[in-house]
Amino acid sequence: MVYRWMYISRATTSEGSLDDVGIYLKSRGRNRDLCITGFLHRECDHYAQYIEGETESILRLRSLIMQDPRHTDLRILAQGVMTPRLFAGWEMAYASRGALGFSEFHRDLGRKRDLSVATLSETLCYMQMATADGQAVDVMRRFPDRRRM
Repeated sequence: MVYRWMYISRATTSEGSLDDVGIYLKSRGRNRDLCITGFLHRECDHYAQYIEGETESILRLRSLIMQDPRHTDLRILAQGVMTPRLFAGWEMAYASRGALGFSEFHRDLGRKRDLSVATLSETLCYMQMATADGQAVDVMRRFPDRRRM
């Protein structure tokens, strides 16, 4: 079974800062070692992250994220068991305002949406489009052979 957890939080650091880079670099080994896949989006003052993997691994990572001072006002959008993985093969897909951002994606659909108040379905729709459309990159590396997870 795959456990998922998704949240939106307000960032306490500047967009594109060394703290942002630190999040990605620290995630590299941990996600690979724990077989966690997912998507991280940074837009202005907010993060949206979706992670999936074994329950114990996700709960451990969730605890670390909730204690991380780089996040505040964390709002959980989804958690629990689901199948199959939505981001199999992506140790951590990433998109920022440099790519087609969440707000721009929804504006192109004729909707004015802000990431800080986004719903689960709006956020997942954006994340899945970004990975399918080549808007997202895997800052750790793309592992197509891990699609079997």
